[in-house]
Amino acid sequence: MVSPTIAEFIGALDQAFAAASDQQATLLISFVGHGTALGSDDFYLLALDSPSIPDSRIAFHLAQGIREKLNRFSPDGLIVVVDACETEQGAIGAARRWVDVLAHSSGRVELLVASGDGPAYSGCFTRTMVSTFSSGLAASGEYLLPADLTGPIAAACTRQQPRHLSFSAGDAATFGDPGLWLVPNAARRDDAVTGRPIAGSVDQLTRGLVLTDGLREQLSAVVETSGRLRAVVGPAGCGKSTLMALLVRPSLADNLEDLSSRYITAAVFLDVTATIESFATELSAQLRHRLPDYEAAIDAVERELISRGDVELGLFDRTVREPLARLTKPGRRITLIVDGLDQPAAGSRELLVAAVSMLTRRSDLAHVRVIAGIRSGTGVEDAPELAHMRRINSSPPAAHDIAAAVKTHWDGDQSTEWAAAFDRLVRELDAQDLAGGWLLARLLTEIDQSTSDSNILGTVDLDALVRERLNCAAIDSGIHATTLAILVASGEGPALPLELLRSALACQGIVSSHTQIRDIAVSLGALVIRGRSGTPQEALGIAHSALIPPLTAALNELGIDLDEPHRSIVAAIETSTDEQIVDYARGSAVRHYLSFGNSAGALSYLTGLDSTRAADNRDHWASWLPTFVDVVGPDRADTLAARGHLAWWRGESGDVSTAITEFEQLEADLRRVMGPDAPETLSARESLAHWHGDHGDTATAISELEQLLTDRRRVLGVDHSDTLQTAHNLAWWRGEIGDVAGAITDYERILPARLRILGPDHPDTLRTRNNLAHWRGEHGDLNGAIVEYEHVLADRQRVLGPEHPDTLQTAHNLANRRGENGDLITAITEYKHILTERSRVLGPDHPNTLRTRNTLAQWLGENGDIDSAVTEYEQLLSDRRRILGSDHPDTLTTRNNVSYWRGRNANATSAVVELKQLLDDNIRALGPDHPLTLITRSNLAHWHGEQGNFATAVAEHEQLLIDRLRVLGPEHPDTHRTRRNAAYWRSRHNDGDAVSNVEPQQRPDRLDVLGSDHP
Repeated sequence: MVSPTIAEFIGALDQAFAAASDQQATLLISFVGHGTALGSDDFYLLALDSPSIPDSRIAFHLAQGIREKLNRFSPDGLIVVVDACETEQGAIGAARRWVDVLAHSSGRVELLVASGDGPAYSGCFTRTMVSTFSSGLAASGEYLLPADLTGPIAAACTRQQPRHLSFSAGDAATFGDPGLWLVPNAARRDDAVTGRPIAGSVDQLTRGLVLTDGLREQLSAVVETSGRLRAVVGPAGCGKSTLMALLVRPSLADNLEDLSSRYITAAVFLDVTATIESFATELSAQLRHRLPDYEAAIDAVERELISRGDVELGLFDRTVREPLARLTKPGRRITLIVDGLDQPAAGSRELLVAAVSMLTRRSDLAHVRVIAGIRSGTGVEDAPELAHMRRINSSPPAAHDIAAAVKTHWDGDQSTEWAAAFDRLVRELDAQDLAGGWLLARLLTEIDQSTSDSNILGTVDLDALVRERLNCAAIDSGIHATTLAILVASGEGPALPLELLRSALACQGIVSSHTQIRDIAVSLGALVIRGRSGTPQEALGIAHSALIPPLTAALNELGIDLDEPHRSIVAAIETSTDEQIVDYARGSAVRHYLSFGNSAGALSYLTGLDSTRAADNRDHWASWLPTFVDVVGPDRADTLAARGHLAWWRGESGDVSTAITEFEQLEADLRRVMGPDAPETLSARESLAHWHGDHGDTATAISELEQLLTDRRRVLGVDHSDTLQTAHNLAWWRGEIGDVAGAITDYERILPARLRILGPDHPDTLRTRNNLAHWRGEHGDLNGAIVEYEHVLADRQRVLGPEHPDTLQTAHNLANRRGENGDLITAITEYKHILTERSRVLGPDHPNTLRTRNTLAQWLGENGDIDSAVTEYEQLLSDRRRILGSDHPDTLTTRNNVSYWRGRNANATSAVVELKQLLDDNIRALGPDHPLTLITRSNLAHWHGEQGNFATAVAEHEQLLIDRLRVLGPEHPDTHRTRRNAAYWRSRHNDGDAVSNVEPQQRPDRLDVLGSDHP
């Protein structure tokens, strides 16, 4: 408002207070104009129509006027900035008249005024404030607080002295509320952590910091030490994280003058909630902001994903490792901070250590440097994967350093009794065995001398100081203690969303507001850390893991049930769709479930996280399995179930050999713990047989399923759904090994049982009919298969709906049989429709969507559009590499298809070159006897023949025939096909280019080309 009358001025204030109170928002009042002091505590802001000698009717009495507003309204916070003359009495009056109101109703207020008892000259206060907003302050944090402005204003406005007061719930706050900020600090815009939640942690680590000689020496050691991996190792509280924060903000350290804020490219401060997913997400977000070419690198990875020999690509590989590998330039260095590498749960810690090792060992990442912070004694510092690190030992601060830090804060603010006690502390500290390091100094600076006994200085102990700090905050019961308990349950670091904390309190019957929670957080001072303070995205946590044991002990003494906070957090998570809460839950929900013994809930939650990305699913199960083992026990049912999930996703991500090994171990443990006939044991045997078959060992799969079927009939009965499912799977693998007639017979035997027991519309019944149609088509009865697929499709549409995945699978199979029966146009039309539906319903990256693209490309080629087929297969190959990894069987199959159609496109030489490389990769990834390896050998032999190299084609087919007889048996269709192809190329070799009546069987609709994608 410009030149308001007193009525307009007060009316606007009322509206603003009401709006801030209703919205639970912070209210900022900034006044530039005339003010006058008439006596003790009496300071007035003058409106347009105020006289030179005012009273409360015709001017605004600052202390009393704000007091009255605080009595009526409750904003989330209040900032008052006054640029006027004679403001000293206004500040004094505020200190006297606002305290009791704030103490009664809680609340946080910041007051910044321009002058003492004299004039405020020429708008210097406001001009300096605005110019400081533009330039920022290098010594300040993420945001500029009112307190930060006193120094610049005092330096610029030498004829006046600004005053600052900070109140929290009626008490003068040590550093104020970091949520009551004015503007983002422009000097921090180039920091690695700008705009990230962890910026609040960096603020707290560096605010009020005393830079000791020891810390300077450690900083120099880190900067001067060479090597791709540097690790700062030391005990809790020794200042590792503070050192990392100073590297992020080197302008705060006088011995880092040659470094800019660009020295650190990205910084991640890990805590107990960290996972490989959250690590990758945070690093990627920072790198996108810091490196102008990082976004393009990620896009390139998404499009191409050039194979580097990795088994599969999880989120870290896709969004961090691969993009970083593309950003190498002469002289370029990308330096990352990874603090707290010891902090995450065991499973996540293993993955994170492996990630750090990869970043600092791979040759394509030679431009990447990592500075890690590791707590000594955790074993992480001795991990073999980190053996190449250069170690910088970090020692706890000397006792005199702690004393000096506290004395700097306390100077001039001590009673005689406290001064004497502090002098004794300084003399005696060197003789004490101090545990807690800089945490002691931070707590000592927040001890309230007016309420605390000076004897607290006689026994400087972390536990005792934590208890005294809680006493100063009046944490004794009710909402205060419950809030603290929930924060302790959430753990170290600013991870718990403010809204989740409020919801968790509600689950315990405590109605609260964000304002009340922030009041409590400010009252806890150094015990709590906040990220994105004062914003809707604010998150909180305990400031240091060393504080959690003494806080837990204090809560126990208050009679707090420490399981209840975990229950309430879980209850809040289960009912929330808030994106920030969902993100928190991904890294912490399992920990909370397990903390109060609900392992079934943890298992269910993890299962719900499974997505279409097998590598990501494998990683999150691998992250949590050690926690299940530690908390639940290695032989408990839910732990064993978690092992089963991990083994399954290892197989799905392409690591079939490990999946087999883990299922073998799981089966042995289930037999020992639950018995050979337990449902869990039988299910593990089923999965083991599946992966044996998927790995190409179909004979073992059939043998295992035959024995399993016998056991399930004995244990469960012939009509049990699990028994019928085993029979169903056995029939499938019999067909796969070449006994198509046997598969048909088995399915014809299973179908009546499922009709009788489950009914005609049960999904399992429909699945049996679907598979029966498949094998009838494989047996040559294409017309019969098409008719049966049409019936199944109609029934699935009626029972399951047109968008159900099973319905779309039947439509897929039907279209394929139409193509095989010569109706290529209809097949292509139907596949295009199915692709649209699967992309919409399942997503573009779902395996079934990719399979539809695979088969559509096949029929485009068969219909004569070979260029389109090659293009489609090349795009599919890029996507499968991105989603499944370079060594996944489906990816290798697609490479086979690309080579085949390039050969069909008159490029036999290219096909041979590509198939040779593919054969090497198949042998490495899958083994020499895997069906895909044998398929690749068959195709390579074929294209050797097409090149005119008949002798090589004959020799390769003859050797392949020997191996297929050994692996698949004499009756398998592929064995027959190899025998026929060998005869064809032998005829061509003997007769030159003469036409033979023996034709090679290399049609792309056969397993030789389509492999595991064939319907």
